[in-house]
Amino acid sequence: MPIYVLMGKALLCSSIVVKVVLVAAATAVVVVVVVVVVVVVVVVVVVVVVVVVVVVVVVVVVLVVVVVIIIMII
Repeated sequence: MPIYVLMGKALLCSSIVVKVVLVAAATAVVVVVVVVVVVVVVVVVVVVVVVVVVVVVVVVVVLVVVVVIIIMII
């Protein structure tokens, strides 16, 4: 078999390997980006829920204190 045929086959094989590696790398990058986005969204949702709970608790405590003060005054 002539050398250029062997080189052509090797080049074809290596280009297939390079394509597979590039696809795998691109897939890995996409997966990492998706995971990071999901984690950020979950963290933001948790922070928002915690802030809402804290605000509700503070409002309830303030209302209870105001009601107790009004009752004591009356």
